[in-house]
This record gives sequence, C-alpha cells and structure tokens, in this order.
Amino acid sequence: MIDSTWARLSARKPSPMAVAGHLVRRAPDTRPTESRRLRGERGDVTPMVILTPVAVFLVLWVIQMGLYFHARSVMSAAAQDGARAAQVENATPDDAVSAANQILVGSQNLLLNETVAVDSGLDDVTVTVTADINNILPFWGGGQITATASGPIERFRPEAER
Repeated sequence: MIDSTWARLSARKPSPMAVAGHLVRRAPDTRPTESRRLRGERGDVTPMVILTPVAVFLVLWVIQMGLYFHARSVMSAAAQDGARAAQVENATPDDAVSAANQILVGSQNLLLNETVAVDSGLDDVTVTVTADINNILPFWGGGQITATASGPIERFRPEAER
C-alpha cells in the first residue's frame, strides 16, 4: 500500500517543495489568522483616535450628572432637616443652621461654598441651602445648586387664632 501511494505521488509533476526525490513538508503557519496581514491591508486607527476621547467624555459626563443629582439630594435633605429643627417650638435659626450643616459635613468633597439661610416668620420657617458642585469635567461650570424647605412653626395658638 505504501508503494502504490509513493508511485502515485512520484508520477505527478514534481512540486517546488520536492528536493532530491523526497517530499518536503512546509511548516504550518503558527500565527493566528487575525494577526496575519494580507498584502494591501492596513490597520485603520482613525476611528479609535476619534471615538476614544468621545467615549471617555461621555463616561465622565454620566458620572458628573450622577454627582449633580446626588448633590441635589444631599442639599434637599439638609434643607429639610434644617426646616424640621426650626419648626420645633422655641427653636432658633441657629438650630436650623446646625442641623443642615450636620448633613452637609458628610459631603465636603462634593459641595463647595455651602451656605444655609434661615427665614423665620411668625407662623412659618424657610431654610435655603446653596452650594457649588465639585466638577470632574474641567470645562463644565456646574453652577450653583439651591434647595429650599419650609414648614409651619410649632407653637401654642390660642383658640381665637385657630
């Protein structure tokens, strides 16, 4: 059987890979097909050069918007706590400021230039918290965020005032 196979192979036209009557096998290409370059094929870097900064900007923008909405939530909670502290009978505006500042202390890296304003009338109190947000995008101004909470002041009202 081996002789008949050899006879068939030797009857063919000798290939350039045949040397001195012996068949020489070519070593297989061990590179993966993705890494082999065909003639005239070039890597196109331009889309990556354009898309990478855009993708990074979009990711940073999403993070910045998350920080913005978190800052609004923190400031709203500070304003509400300040208003609750000021609504108690015989409370002072300093009680409202200290209650709001207790919430704002936990967000020192997020909020800048925090101010707490208390407007106390005879029947109601309004607490306004204003701050700037810390930016991770250098060219985005972020601006000033304001949160306001108000409510009635607890006090004894005689029958005639009710």
